[in-house]
Amino acid sequence: MVFIEGPRQVGKTHLAKKLLKKNTWGRSYYLNWDYDEDREVILKRKWPIGKGMLVLDEIH
Repeated sequence: MVFIEGPRQVGKTHLAKKLLKKNTWGRSYYLNWDYDEDREVILKRKWPIGKGMLVLDEIH
């Protein structure tokens, strides 16, 4: 588990999305708390399980 934190507008989301594109461990999933549909998935913990990378963005 890795956490990326820092001030606003410094490129945290950009870095996370770049890492997802380079992911070689399986599937990549990006969920953003600011999007209603993604928020429901996060709250219900309904993201896919298994090998891969999951990014949860804007969790604060």
